[in-house]
Amino acid sequence: TSDSVYLFPSERQDHMFPTAIQKVFKKWAKRSGLPARYSIHSCRHYYASALLRVSKNLRLVQQQLGHSNPSTTTVYAFALDEEITEAVEKL
Repeated sequence: TSDSVYLFPSERQDHMFPTAIQKVFKKWAKRSGLPARYSIHSCRHYYASALLRVSKNLRLVQQQLGHSNPSTTTVYAFALDEEITEAVEKL
């Protein structure tokens, strides 16, 4: 329903489960001609990397992904390595 608190509400239950969302995503990705390597997880990873690249704020990325432990989010810090090198070279 339009007033649901869930991003992916279900017609039969309150919400869709992750496996169901992944199945729907794969179906539509295939119909759209996207390579099979794309997944919900790869989209989430891209979002986190892009957010970090734009914001330079690892804490923000942690909050957006819902990571309770900051060390879980540090996997995305590699996205800044090249930009850090470029910035240092400009000094």
